[in-house]
Amino acid sequence: MNTNTARSHKMCFMFPGQLLELPTIANDILTDKAVTEHMVLKAREITGFEWQGLYFYDPELNRHINLRLQLATYLISLMYCDYLMRSGIVPDVIGEHSMGIYAALVAAGAFTFEEGLELVFKIGLLIENKTEHINGAMASIIGLTEQEILSIFKQLSQHKLFIANYNGSKQFVLSGNEDGIDQTIELSLNEYHAVAARKLLFSAPMHSSLLESIENDLRDLLSRFSPRELRIPVVNHLTAEFCYRDEIMQLLCEEIYKPVFWEKCVHRMKQYGVNLFVEAGYGETLQKLIRWIDQDLKVMNIRDKRSIEKVRQRLSCR
Repeated sequence: MNTNTARSHKMCFMFPGQLLELPTIANDILTDKAVTEHMVLKAREITGFEWQGLYFYDPELNRHINLRLQLATYLISLMYCDYLMRSGIVPDVIGEHSMGIYAALVAAGAFTFEEGLELVFKIGLLIENKTEHINGAMASIIGLTEQEILSIFKQLSQHKLFIANYNGSKQFVLSGNEDGIDQTIELSLNEYHAVAARKLLFSAPMHSSLLESIENDLRDLLSRFSPRELRIPVVNHLTAEFCYRDEIMQLLCEEIYKPVFWEKCVHRMKQYGVNLFVEAGYGETLQKLIRWIDQDLKVMNIRDKRSIEKVRQRLSCR
């Protein structure tokens, strides 16, 4: 995998992190059984969950909510990716954000679809079990600088608070204990006048040292898997550099409790020559973040089969 060449006009598939809500599926790719049936059947077989639409159905809506969101994110991303690649659209590089690392590694050839699904499911269960009594939370903060957020943390020094995602110069996700996150949101809005501050659905304090204690269990779980050489370069969110086969397991161990450096990833891929970013996932989260980071970069997402043609047209114009 040669990552030293810096030609322009490259395309990136980018895989988003965990969904913020259960998806509503209405487009022609994700309702096409030829696209989804194999993956849905494998998901049912490996996880034991039943399906309704494209999320795991459970009459107790809050039961396993984080895990179901993780699995839905993984599956939808790979459904889009599979359709793109079967349509002849193959990326020059892959970028990933947070939990998007698993779909990214599958798309790059390090793991099979089934292996990636098993990893997401078992790691999700591990996080769920280990954080049941932590009383954690996460929040999105828009419009404050890193220094302003650190000033808030200093005011709330009695709490364990962390920057989980560096999404832009004034776009951050925070992680920590729930009381501290609630107070951070209040201060962000009322004292520091943030553009927006809201708590996320997740109860696990992802990408914070509050999860460092699960590393040994995670290493034991990962020891049962063996990644292959990557067929497509992947820029990982932990170091914002290209990752290689012998680094993958260490990255998967550490990314749970270390922050996401998405802004640095975008700059690294631009340096590599990427000028077209295609979001292979539900929604427009990464598109919006890239527009905040660099308005000169071209960003697209996959809404339906017509949007595939728009990507193809964009590629023909490069």
